[in-house]
This record gives sequence, C-alpha cells and structure tokens, in this order.
Amino acid sequence: MVAQFWSCFVTRAPIIYGLIFNKRHERLRCRSATLCCTASSNLVLLDRDGVINHDIGSPGVTNPSDFALIPGSARAVGLLKRMGCSTALVTNQSCVGKGLLSPSRLDDVHCKMAEMLRSEDTDAVIDRIYVCTSTRESGDIRMKPNPGMILEAVENFRPDCSFFFVGDTVTDLQAASRASAVTGKIIQRILVSTGYGMSVMGGRIPTDPVVLMTADAAIEYTGGHDGMAAAAVLEEICPFLYVKDLGGAVDWLFEESHT
Repeated sequence: MVAQFWSCFVTRAPIIYGLIFNKRHERLRCRSATLCCTASSNLVLLDRDGVINHDIGSPGVTNPSDFALIPGSARAVGLLKRMGCSTALVTNQSCVGKGLLSPSRLDDVHCKMAEMLRSEDTDAVIDRIYVCTSTRESGDIRMKPNPGMILEAVENFRPDCSFFFVGDTVTDLQAASRASAVTGKIIQRILVSTGYGMSVMGGRIPTDPVVLMTADAAIEYTGGHDGMAAAAVLEEICPFLYVKDLGGAVDWLFEESHT
C-alpha cells in the first residue's frame, strides 16, 4: 500500500492552488513554485473536464472512480511530450470551494488521472496542474474566464515559449484571450467538440480536421447560436481553431511544427 502511494506521488504533477488548505498543500505549492520547465519552445495548456476526461456535469468528478479519459487523450498528451512540448492543466474545480470535495480528494482524482494517462501511453505526463477551487461568486482572478491561472503558467514557463490553449467552453477561450491581452503574447486558442464544445458551436462537429473561426465564420457556422451570438464575446475569443478533440488539436500542432 505504501509503495503504491509513493508510486502515485512521484508521478504526480506539481499542483498550484489558489488557497493554502493545509501543510500538505503548502509543501506542494512551495515545491511547484521552484520548478520551471525549460526544455520546450511550446507550452500547451489544457482544460481538464471535456478535454482530457469526460465531463459528467455538475458538480464534476468528486470520486476518482468517476474519472474516465476521453478516447485518444492519453495518446495526444504522449505525442505532445514526444514532440518536446511542456504541458499544463488549467482547471476550475469549484466543487472544492462548495465543500463537495476536499483538497486531498481532488489530489486523488488527479493521481488517478496521471495513472490512467500513463497506463495508456507511458509518455503521457502533465508537467504542472493549475487549479482554482473558488466559487464563481468569489470573483477570484484565477477562475476562468479570468486569466489568473494562465498568467501564472506564462510566468512559470519559458518567456519565449509559443503558447497554446485547448478548451471546450467559451470561458476557456476568454481566459486565454484575456491572458494574451495582459501579457502581449499570442496564445493560440483551440476549441474541441468534446465536452461542451459541440454545444457551443450550435451542435455542429468540425467539417474539416481544423476549422479557423473568425467572428463572421463562427456566426455563419453556428447560425447565431446562443453560445456565439454576442458580438462582444465573438470579438474577444476570435480567431480560434475548432477541432474534433484533443487528438485533432495535437495532430494539427504536429503538422504545423513540420511545415
């Protein structure tokens, strides 16, 4: 049992929380603050629910046994690592702030995620995990659509990285756009059709492996669906790429790196 625990712990990504809950998390946070991934010129930021794993709806994954990978996500993360990319998870987990899940139990969920990723692809490693556990009413600048967690990632990794963000919601795209506005760095925004992505796009899957969405293209594509109807929202999040899933996003990135 002890060996199993340590096997999980040493493969777990450093975790950065918005709040220090106890000494265990303080140690995790201090350790993560001293790390800086410098091996890659690309940093790929990933939402969790709906991108890595199936989104099971509110209140989210509160039990490790409920965590299920989206087919192909492990292979996609493994390919990113084989390409030399750094990877980081950027996830809202307000279920902790609502008292539905303890911080240690959230760690267990992420341990399960790490185990499942590595079991399907031994290279599939998330370098760092950024978590916001606040509730939406708190106004926390780390909670997407606010850019706080992405700003932390931009600061923690190499300043000359090329940045990519893969998400399944409008708030994911907004967070990446707002981080770009603050830093002046281009963060390529990619929406997947898994999770809530297809709903955002009016129920339509991508007609091509990669679809470039300008504001006009998004309105035409979705028929002015509620998720894309607001001009201010479109102006903020466009342009972005629309792909089937994380595998499609990584395949595009792989092809771009070889052209």
